[in-house]
Amino acid sequence: MWMEKHRLNDKEYYTGEVGYGNLPDGKGKLFEYGTDRLVYEGWFRSGKLHGQGTYYTASGQVQTGDFRNGMKNGHVRVYDKNGPVF
Repeated sequence: MWMEKHRLNDKEYYTGEVGYGNLPDGKGKLFEYGTDRLVYEGWFRSGKLHGQGTYYTASGQVQTGDFRNGMKNGHVRVYDKNGPVF
């Protein structure tokens, strides 16, 4: 099931698949509430970043890779406006 602007808390809203308890579960996108800045797009499980995805920081970095239980897991590629960050 797809939802429009499912508000998660005072800072974030989500569009995408939801599961038990209306928590993000499956593929979707997480946005900053009020600015509509894309924060994350990819896979979720029980409301947490979980699986392949891309995280966008407020400073402009892009972090692509695997996430588990809301945290980066293993090798994550990091980019900024100049390209890959080493």
